[in-house]
Amino acid sequence: MNILVITYWSYKEALVQTYTLPYLEMIKKINPSARVTLVTFEHQDLALKLDEKQKEVSKLEEKGIQWRSFPYFRFGARSIYSVIRVVIRLFFVILTKKVTHIHAFGTPAGTIAYILSKLTATRLVIDSYEPHAESMVENGEWNKDSKAYKIQSYFEKLQAHSAQHFIATSYKVKEYAKTRFDADLKSFFVKPAGVDIQKFNPSLYPKSLTRKKYSIPEDAIVAVYIGKFGGIYYYEETFQLLNAASDTWKEKFFTIIGSPIDKKEFEILLNQYQIPKEQILFLSYIPHTDVPEVLAMADFGINPVKPVPTKRYCTSVKDGEYWAMELPVIIPPNISDDSDYIQEKGIGVIWSDTSYEGCLKACQEMKSLLESENLPQIKSEIRKLAIEVRAFENFEKIYKAIYS
Repeated sequence: MNILVITYWSYKEALVQTYTLPYLEMIKKINPSARVTLVTFEHQDLALKLDEKQKEVSKLEEKGIQWRSFPYFRFGARSIYSVIRVVIRLFFVILTKKVTHIHAFGTPAGTIAYILSKLTATRLVIDSYEPHAESMVENGEWNKDSKAYKIQSYFEKLQAHSAQHFIATSYKVKEYAKTRFDADLKSFFVKPAGVDIQKFNPSLYPKSLTRKKYSIPEDAIVAVYIGKFGGIYYYEETFQLLNAASDTWKEKFFTIIGSPIDKKEFEILLNQYQIPKEQILFLSYIPHTDVPEVLAMADFGINPVKPVPTKRYCTSVKDGEYWAMELPVIIPPNISDDSDYIQEKGIGVIWSDTSYEGCLKACQEMKSLLESENLPQIKSEIRKLAIEVRAFENFEKIYKAIYS
């Protein structure tokens, strides 16, 4: 068995490190003789240095995984030309390596995978199957008259009617594919973003020690957000929430932000929303191996995903990691199944209104939760949820069904 795995992400991104590689290792565990080739598209600002890349190549080869990378370009003539070149090169990889399965993570990668599967009559697996074209329109990145939308939407329909196996991020995706593309997804599995429960374990990172390491007051109320601003995430609305949190907890409030946002831009927004700089720990990049330690310092997490309609069908890496570290989460409504879990189980706050008053209400609800006498039990329920619905081990049966 020889598997070509295509992503449309950079190797350093969490979507490769936590959302792709663990499952490739799982496939190798299920079928040790399988040969796996990983394809990534490298953003210029995320590209590894030569020595770093050689180190990662060696690590992957030790696990039986080969890695091929290509440059990433935003949609346009240059990106179309680049994709054509990639398709030609991967066509010969499929022939020479006698690839039996093309496994795409996400529907943008699925577009390339679909073309290759038709050219080579190779079995196609679409992993992390969720709407992309509609989501880009809803987030304001594309419009419905754009070539990018029309091309991606067209190929999403072809994928829905052609792939042999679908691994979706929510049960709701099957209904979406039927309504949107009149496609009845036969071999259909559900796998939200998983988390390594052993590594993301609060008992391994005593809060007092981790806070001391980063010079965070031991008695502070600490919020954490690791992610981007803008695009699929709220931008200024998130700073409005931090402003309300600062007003709620006063001088005791502290925030950890891990984001690639430009530092000057970040500081301008802090000033605009009157958030004291001394209440912020800003980390422009956090290696994924350090994420559990960073989360261990926090009292609650923030997931500012824009609640556009297609987010009902998506998944969020953040929530699984927050939950594994026993953190209640502030989240908008209708985000995957996560908002429903949080509301039904009372293990976080639904952030429905992004005005200052709405942000203040969300923070006051979180304050009540953190001051609850049942907080230890709530934390236990949060981690239990992570184990039940996000632990990597839960999804091994999916890959066994396809690759054993």
